[in-house]
Amino acid sequence: MKNLSLILNIVLLVAVAYLFIDKFSGPKKAKTASEAIPSDSTAIEKPLRIVHVNIDTLHEKSTAYQAIKKQLEKNMQTRRISGAERI
Repeated sequence: MKNLSLILNIVLLVAVAYLFIDKFSGPKKAKTASEAIPSDSTAIEKPLRIVHVNIDTLHEKSTAYQAIKKQLEKNMQTRRISGAERI
C-alpha cells in the first residue's frame, strides 16, 4: 500500500512538471490583427446596443411581483406573531 502511494505521487509529480513546462516554455506565436478578427464577422457590421433597465420601476408596475411581495410580508408578520407567542 505504501508503494502504491509512492508510485501515484511520482506519476502526479511528473504530470505536473510536464504541464508546467508545456505552459510556460518558450514564446508562443502571437496572432496578428487579421487572424484575431475573422473577415466574415458580423460584429463589426452591427452596432452594439446597450439597454438600461430600471428594476425598481419594473417591480412597481408588475402585478405578480406585488402579489408575491404582499404574500411574503403576510408570512413574515404571522411568523413574528407566532414567535412572540412562544416567548
